Amino acid sequence: QWTVLIYMAADNNLEPDALVGLQGMAKVGSTSNVNIVAQVDRHAGNDGAEDGVLNLADWSTTKRLYVKQGSFAEQADLGQTAMNDPKVLADFIQWGKRTYPAQRYALILWDHGGAAYGFGTDDSSGKTTPMPLDGLAQALKDGGVKFDVLDFYACLMASVEVALELQPYADVLVASEEISWGVDDLVFI
Repeated sequence: QWTVLIYMAADNNLEPDALVGLQGMAKVGSTSNVNIVAQVDRHAGNDGAEDGVLNLADWSTTKRLYVKQGSFAEQADLGQTAMNDPKVLADFIQWGKRTYPAQRYALILWDHGGAAYGFGTDDSSGKTTPMPLDGLAQALKDGGVKFDVLDFYACLMASVEVALELQPYADVLVASEEISWGVDDLVFI
């Protein structure tokens, strides 16, 4: 019934937190009613980049993963991508809808947030500026999914600018107006 798409842009100083988040996702895993799929970009130069996570060996590229309970099934290795490029996000959404069709969809955007300044950075691509809000809106439009839930697992994204720009593409927005100081787990309810 549900497909949860997690866009985890960790090709930056959040890379160690991404490993913790991935382990948290795998504590729950997909079920017969919920597909959890993630696109995860890692950074080779940060702490933790030499580590694998659960059944996955070390990587520093962008992978698409099906999240199982206790493990991951690699769906694709995309090589180096710029996760703050709207076309990369739109492609992930299109792939998720095509590969894991469902009655309801949620999108979790995981990275640095900057409210009106945008979302996401990507160190390896050289595109270290955030994806601007209009680029994010274009990615959601081009993705072709009206989300039941759009969740920012990122700082500062609960602003009126973000809500107004992205309102056509989701029924519910979940975000924080505060700065997040690290993670313990990515929790699914």
